Amino acid sequence: MSLRLSYFAAKDWVYVNGLDSAPPGSKIWLMRNSGGTASARSSGFPGFDKDEVLVAVRGLVGSLDWDAVAAMARVPARPGRPPGMTAASWRADPATSRAGAQPWTAAYAEGLSDLVAFKIPEPTRLLVDHREPLEMVERLGRVTNLVVEVQSLDTGDFLVPGALVVERKTVADFVTSIIDDDKRLFTQAARLSVAPERAVVVVEGSFADQQRMTLEQVTGALSYLEVILRVPVLNTVSLAHTAHAIARMVRHAAHGLGYDLPIREPGPKDAPSAALHVVAGIPGVSTRLAKTLLAHFGTVRALAQADVKELLAVDGIGPQKARAIVAAFTTKIA
Repeated sequence: MSLRLSYFAAKDWVYVNGLDSAPPGSKIWLMRNSGGTASARSSGFPGFDKDEVLVAVRGLVGSLDWDAVAAMARVPARPGRPPGMTAASWRADPATSRAGAQPWTAAYAEGLSDLVAFKIPEPTRLLVDHREPLEMVERLGRVTNLVVEVQSLDTGDFLVPGALVVERKTVADFVTSIIDDDKRLFTQAARLSVAPERAVVVVEGSFADQQRMTLEQVTGALSYLEVILRVPVLNTVSLAHTAHAIARMVRHAAHGLGYDLPIREPGPKDAPSAALHVVAGIPGVSTRLAKTLLAHFGTVRALAQADVKELLAVDGIGPQKARAIVAAFTTKIA
């Protein structure tokens, strides 16, 4: 399968091409649903399975977040290798690589900052330190359901009470806060590490643009934050990118992904294999034992209705495993 996404601006749709199971002439497209994730639609595809499409899209993009899917779809398709160019040169050429098609620059990040279309599911307070730029406050204020309040914060620059605290630094400020005598970065980071909220440090800009710290020193500082204090560091390319990242972190911290991730790989489509897939998913039940259980009981339904005594009659089933199988089929999920 060579899945390809293409953006259709007139309807804000993303067309999906290259799905192996799709018959010739069929159309598959993605739309933004009310939760801000992608939903699948199709025409001319009798066996259309939206879950198959969404799993394939998540595998390509990394998530089903609509902004991420649409951004991937807007990237121009990589051109084919020109005659006379070696495969190695073609892969290394920024003009033909996918990375070259969407450079991580401030100009590209500006295209991510259409925060008017970015939605938080429910009204959510974001406290912003009064020393943050007015431009940042204005950008975040465009996000639907994000209630921005400017205050003086003791810890961090952005705070979702009880959920998230973010310390934002430009690269220049990051370097200065390490080199200056007060070494305030380490004091700030120590406070972040004991904050009740999930803490993140955002460093804005490129470390290559500063000359005051060596590569080894920068690496050491980042390692200290990540490994010793366990405060993750997110590097952004510009203020616009930072605003976009903060809006996304707020949504994730306060409301999660907005959808449930699959706990298992997609199962087979035919009924006998699907039944085996179900039974083999019980903890402690191997594929071989699942086959034995289905051969004994005949169906998953009959197995699910069996008690411990009946299960003990199956070769390879002891009391502990029998109780585990009964529990798997009878435990109530809140």
